[in-house]
Amino acid sequence: MLESISASLTAHQVQVLKAKDAEKYASLPDDGTSVDIQYDFGDDLAAQAVIFGEKVCSNMIKGHVKFNMQAKIRNMLADEKSPKEIQKAFYNVQEGIHVYKPTEGMTRMSFVEKQKSKMEKLTPEEREKQKAELRALLESM
Repeated sequence: MLESISASLTAHQVQVLKAKDAEKYASLPDDGTSVDIQYDFGDDLAAQAVIFGEKVCSNMIKGHVKFNMQAKIRNMLADEKSPKEIQKAFYNVQEGIHVYKPTEGMTRMSFVEKQKSKMEKLTPEEREKQKAELRALLESM
């Protein structure tokens, strides 16, 4: 089944690229650019192994799961969990039991969702200050 993939360069990203190498990036539009493509990833792991190879599939799974685990570990550190508590949440070394298993529903938060989550943790005064700074930034663009 075909899936859509979107990617873009914002106006700011184009400015940064042109500042690095004006000649190389001269043809990029100043207001940014984007593209949508279609790609068939295969319907299941067996099909994906044929398309990409088993080693690539394995490495991609490991990389993505490690990324999610690191995020969970950072959250646990922020919650002042001990190294032993953190270890127990992922893998029982003594018994060789995998405790942590990612779920199908795991998704990354968007930039806006991340910022909202951070702002919710601020005091009302800090939140108002951040909102004012964000408004000023958005108005300057």
